[in-house]
Amino acid sequence: VLFRSLSLANREYDEAWQAAFAEVIADGIADGSFHADAPPSEIAARIAAVIDGAMLRRLLRSPGSEFDVAQAIALLVGTAR
Repeated sequence: VLFRSLSLANREYDEAWQAAFAEVIADGIADGSFHADAPPSEIAARIAAVIDGAMLRRLLRSPGSEFDVAQAIALLVGTAR
């Protein structure tokens, strides 16, 4: 029961912050700041995956843990140079 409760709380938390990211991305696309090639919700999910992966690599002190999360996000929203 506890595991299911924690799992549900975690899923709700993930969905809430990904929805917030998606809203910002949608606004950026609408005002021309972002030039994305996927729906905002999909980009938000990709950003979550990038952040999760980068955090895990840092936690484990893996090679490549200096991965530039900001650059990866810029690529996803179409603002990378």
